[in-house]
Amino acid sequence: MTPSPARLLLLAAVLLLPAAGDPNGTKDDAPNFAPSPAWETVVDQSPARPPIEVPVGNDRSAMLLAGPDGIEARDLQGGAQIWSRADIGARGLQTAPLLFADGRAVAGWTGQDADGKPVLRVIDLGSGKDLLVQALPEPALAPPLPRPTSAGLPRWSVLLDDQTIVTFDRDGRRLAGQTLAGPVYPRLWSLLSHPTALSRDGHRLLLPFLAAQRLRPRDLVAETIAIDGRWLLAAGDRWFAAWRCRENRRGRIRCRRQWKQSLGGTVSVPAQVAGKTILVSCQDTFIYAFRRDNGHLLWRRATGRRLSRPAMVRGDLVITAVGDTEVQAFDLDTGQSAGTLDLPPGEHLATAPGLAGDLLLLVTHTMPESVVRLRTYALSTTQPPLEK
Repeated sequence: MTPSPARLLLLAAVLLLPAAGDPNGTKDDAPNFAPSPAWETVVDQSPARPPIEVPVGNDRSAMLLAGPDGIEARDLQGGAQIWSRADIGARGLQTAPLLFADGRAVAGWTGQDADGKPVLRVIDLGSGKDLLVQALPEPALAPPLPRPTSAGLPRWSVLLDDQTIVTFDRDGRRLAGQTLAGPVYPRLWSLLSHPTALSRDGHRLLLPFLAAQRLRPRDLVAETIAIDGRWLLAAGDRWFAAWRCRENRRGRIRCRRQWKQSLGGTVSVPAQVAGKTILVSCQDTFIYAFRRDNGHLLWRRATGRRLSRPAMVRGDLVITAVGDTEVQAFDLDTGQSAGTLDLPPGEHLATAPGLAGDLLLLVTHTMPESVVRLRTYALSTTQPPLEK
């Protein structure tokens, strides 16, 4: 008996449905992104970097806001201000690397003192107090670089305008000075403050490139460079690539490109690494997920807007700002949409979102009133905590 056309159509539809767990389809235990408003407060300035979580002692955490007029720390429970400072220079801690050492968060900043002279300042972000104030012989070219030590608090290396690197200990004593043979690109210098670079291997991995600039093809975008252990990741003109580096018997480090993938647009921010998955936010409106070891495309998903802010990962969720008015989330394994958070009418994101435990942190501004708000949303506690 020949099946009717209707039965044939139904059979074809069933066969074409994606199987459960198919990386190109859906899965039964897909995460759900449904943040609920927690609390909000008005802040005095628009931060220049996303809000971040910092320890303040007694197993408590706070969020740090850094803007052009200074820095402040606010309580995570209701947004009350813990401390603030406006005496650290015009640019504040916008680009300073943060370091978690000796049970607390510290940051180094190079700028000018009250007399206009160059200075290195190290701040305890839990209390807002100075740990070190040290005069510099020359203005700094880039933020100071923390160098970990077995004693807890780090040494600090400063790249000066004359291409000299000076290093100070925690008490401000000058330990060493080195003049480089060639120019150093500030972005490569700042990469050494990345958490995965705060080890002996991390420093040995990148230092050759600071002087020789060997990893800079003409079309490589330095702002996209990221590191993950012995992997160097970067984007160029509509491509993304990964290099794996090793040390030979003579102590020299060589990096060999493992793979290169074409993209539909340019990239302006570093990739996010989640285990062995690399997430690339692209100006072609897509998020790309590549396997780190071989570059295989795991999935890509359109967001509807050009992506100019890096994604974040919390458990099985990939969270990213899309444009200035919404935050989208995707399943890390499949790229399946997990939900969308729309900002209140008239509000726009001032920075990329931040994460602190089970809180999603958003800084918004309203025009033309120029009101800056810190909004927090509670995420589902069924998800695993953010890996650090």
